[in-house]
Amino acid sequence: MSKKYIKGEVNLSRINLMQLPDFLSNVKIQGDFVCSDNHLSNLVNAPSEVEGVFDCSNNKLKSLEGAPERIRGDFNCQSNRLRTLEGAPKEVEGIFTCTSESLVSLKGSPLRVGGDFNCYTSRLTTLEGAPERVDGHFICYENQLTSLAGAPREVKGDFQCQRNKLTSLTGSPQTVGDNFLCYDNNLKSLEGGPKTVGKAYICGDETLVSLKGAPEIVGGNFICNQSSLTTLEGGPKRVGGNFNCFGCKLTSLVGAPEYVEGDFNCFINKLTTLEGAPRVVKGNFACGNNAVRFTEEEVRAVCKVGGDVEV
Repeated sequence: MSKKYIKGEVNLSRINLMQLPDFLSNVKIQGDFVCSDNHLSNLVNAPSEVEGVFDCSNNKLKSLEGAPERIRGDFNCQSNRLRTLEGAPKEVEGIFTCTSESLVSLKGSPLRVGGDFNCYTSRLTTLEGAPERVDGHFICYENQLTSLAGAPREVKGDFQCQRNKLTSLTGSPQTVGDNFLCYDNNLKSLEGGPKTVGKAYICGDETLVSLKGAPEIVGGNFICNQSSLTTLEGGPKRVGGNFNCFGCKLTSLVGAPEYVEGDFNCFINKLTTLEGAPRVVKGNFACGNNAVRFTEEEVRAVCKVGGDVEV
């Protein structure tokens, strides 16, 4: 049977569909296909190819069986009754969004996603089945994750796993192109985390007692403030943005980065010495509200500060 083509958007949203029309099943849509906000329980009769966005969100889908194998735009199946992603396209060139209160497994995910992969605020306890490669952000915050096993090995954008139940970063991507966010979990250390982070690394957590496992170089801000840290040992050696360790339990700065491109903020700790302070801070150095009141002269004697010293 020869394939039929439809040029432009096909919008079947909000028309109380129980099933997709059968005339679509061998059709290539040269544009977006939208069937959101209906009563669909499956994608039987879905177009065989979609060159734009495929939006089947806000239905009653229990399976993605019938979806096209490849989507050149975004694929949005959020707010359905899916428990897994079985039947999902094998490749999505744009953003893949599957957020749902019913979702407990990523089994069936595309092998590759060219944009962001959004599975936040679902009920996931594991990332097993996640794409092998994500060229945008991978966003899995506010689930019930206790492990990052199954996460992509490389994420070119952000990797956001904050506000879960993680006790370890083992299984995380080894390379994160943009920001790595793992705060508000149950982490005691950063062991198992990424070795390369292109922008910010945000790990502040009441349970955090060690920076062991942090990358040696962080491209942006490194934020570990309001943690239970008593030492900075194991932390990055070079930070391309600000370094924030305020509101912890530090008594010295041993283990601090040697070079900080932005500000260095270590106020509201229990510091009795500036031992271990960075050699160079291009921005401001803030060290007020500690066990000892340091002077600006004392700070500048141990650190080359490019901005203001706030004592």
